[in-house]
Amino acid sequence: MEILKSIKEEIVNLDYYKAGKISGAKARKKIKLSSNENLLGTSNLAIKGIKKFLSRKLNIYPDSKMTELKKALVNFFKKYNFDIKIENILFGDGSGEVINIIFSIFLGEDSCLILPEKSFILYYIHARSKGAKIIEAQRKNFEIDIDKIIEVSNKTKGKKVIIFSNPDNPTSTFVKKGMIKEFLSKIDPSIPVIVDEAYIHFAGLENSVIDLIKDFPNLIVIQTFSKAYGLAGLRVGYGIMNEKICEQAEKIRLPFNLGSLQQVGAIFALKDEKFLKKTIDYVSEGKNYLRKEFNKMGIKFLEPFANFFFVDFGEKTIDLINFLNSVGISIRHLVDFGYPENFVRITIGLPRHNKLLVSKLGEFYGK
Repeated sequence: MEILKSIKEEIVNLDYYKAGKISGAKARKKIKLSSNENLLGTSNLAIKGIKKFLSRKLNIYPDSKMTELKKALVNFFKKYNFDIKIENILFGDGSGEVINIIFSIFLGEDSCLILPEKSFILYYIHARSKGAKIIEAQRKNFEIDIDKIIEVSNKTKGKKVIIFSNPDNPTSTFVKKGMIKEFLSKIDPSIPVIVDEAYIHFAGLENSVIDLIKDFPNLIVIQTFSKAYGLAGLRVGYGIMNEKICEQAEKIRLPFNLGSLQQVGAIFALKDEKFLKKTIDYVSEGKNYLRKEFNKMGIKFLEPFANFFFVDFGEKTIDLINFLNSVGISIRHLVDFGYPENFVRITIGLPRHNKLLVSKLGEFYGK
């Protein structure tokens, strides 16, 4: 069609985002360990709050300013001694939209995105759609190399944005707050630095770098309700940043990008601290169990700080993925991230999920 010739070249050349798949096998029980979802479920408080709201009519637009949700988040962070204001918060339809908005105000054809090599795919998609150039910083033993990012940034001329996830996706490694503070002190303050903390709850919320924003106005922190809060189906994410940046980002945020049910669900999820603790506890216990069992089998992995493992299954990886799929267990093959075919990402499940995974791995390896 002639009309297709008018589509921007940056869009035509983009690849699709590939979500984690669920096993297509006809197994009696299917376990999805490919998307790092909260397998405990969702906060009952959040569900009750949504059900109560549904007793009303949905003919009224949601609060575009999301005032009550922002107040709830401010009060939540006070418990961790993070002093933020509602003017520091930008909400989005999942953290992906927040990242897209931030990229939109900083990135264009005259700029570039600097990030660790083989990072979360969505960063590449959003940046390339803006016409920005991608510059990758080499990793060190698969972990994010802060010094290498500084080196790449110093060599790169023109406008630029830096982004990395912490804990990292897909390696589950973690950069300590002190190292990030030192990193920020060496970066030109005119360069936006985005730290995506989608998995920070599993590394300890107290380790978030939110409190560094007051000293480094170029720092932007992204978090989400999709992981620890179990609200992946609602799509609620947010960015915390200097109010001057937030003011500019609000200009292009869609007026009603977060529906009423999304706002209500997130507000009640913040109130349910028991659910959050229960989630963190099951992930911690599962982490300890899988670490021990993987070591018994001689399976190589990096120390995990998120709710998943970065695993090297070696030369039999493809056969193993197919075998697990045949018994109803899906894991994430990391070739989509640019890693060699022997690397996978495995979500930490509930005890029964982890035990079945270990059992099937033992069956595959003949142990």
